[in-house]
Amino acid sequence: MKAKLPHGEKVVESKAKYLCVWCDAEFHIKQGELKCPQCNNNNVKDIVPIYLEDDPQEEALYCPVDFTGG
Repeated sequence: MKAKLPHGEKVVESKAKYLCVWCDAEFHIKQGELKCPQCNNNNVKDIVPIYLEDDPQEEALYCPVDFTGG
């Protein structure tokens, strides 16, 4: 997907809600480092995405071949 972006353009990060496995805290993150605000856990394996907002700019980068199903 990033290969289809025009040169110099960055991917817009979408809003997301995560759950920390260590302290069971739910938190929102818009952009930046993925880290729990309560226990400072930054292990990606222990932070579970609960909700990821669809980004129309990201979906515009896909073509019909990317949506094939099984």
